[in-house]
Amino acid sequence: DARRLLLTKDLSTNLYANLRLATMHALRNEVSVASNYVDAALVIDPLDFGARLFEGALNIWNGQYDRAVLSFRIASERRPNSASLHTNLAVAYIKLGRRDKAIKSLKMAVAIDPFSLNALTLQADLANALDQSEDAIPSLRYYLRFEQKQHGVWARLARALLKIGETSEAIAATKRQASLIDDSDSWNNLGIAYYAKGDLQKAVESFKHAMELS
Repeated sequence: DARRLLLTKDLSTNLYANLRLATMHALRNEVSVASNYVDAALVIDPLDFGARLFEGALNIWNGQYDRAVLSFRIASERRPNSASLHTNLAVAYIKLGRRDKAIKSLKMAVAIDPFSLNALTLQADLANALDQSEDAIPSLRYYLRFEQKQHGVWARLARALLKIGETSEAIAATKRQASLIDDSDSWNNLGIAYYAKGDLQKAVESFKHAMELS
């Protein structure tokens, strides 16, 4: 199999083989074994982007968030314009309670790759938690100009619009969400939007439909 083939390689010089083996073991939740292969890769090239990114992810997995930040910072020396790098760095900052640094990293990730769904949704959720929903709206709108089938993005746009008092747009966004996934959450959100607009009849109708679906 693939693992046996990789083990025939010279692991003292083959960085790629080490990282492939690390990935295989990580997928089996064999974190300590995966870490050994990542360490071997870093002996070959201490500044390799993929190895440092992998090291950072394993550090998050192990709850070593400060070390994860260090790994990602080293990785950025090779590839500073990686959305994945900045998204993972944000996760480490969130775990450390540094939401100010996390939101900056997520803004950077979305600026680099506006279609990174992980970065976009995490930024929207964190902006909502920080009462900065307005900052997430332009990125959400831009994404939805091209990718209109992600109900979760429509839901986040609706939530952000509702937060800043744009109830009509929030209703329109929630309807798009409900058109993609006809579930109780979508209709409950629609009810909240109608209630915020002052349309009690439609709010009650939406809440009733949400209860029927739950």
